[in-house]
Amino acid sequence: MIKYEQKCNVTCNDNDNTVEADIISFSPEDRLIVAIAGNKIQLNYNRHGRYVGNKVGMEFISEGPKQYQVNMGRQR
Repeated sequence: MIKYEQKCNVTCNDNDNTVEADIISFSPEDRLIVAIAGNKIQLNYNRHGRYVGNKVGMEFISEGPKQYQVNMGRQR
């Protein structure tokens, strides 16, 4: 089973500031919705493998959350 972090880095393309954002909703290779300083920002997956979105005239980009494998089977 693949799990994803609940936070990810988001960079403002206009001023190159990067912040850690809380993830509200995530669909791999589709959509990422994050909260930054009380603002909800939707980023959509693009063909370059990044999530891109706009809010208040600024562009935001993210690689998305880190993923990790969780083994659910019995251990011997």
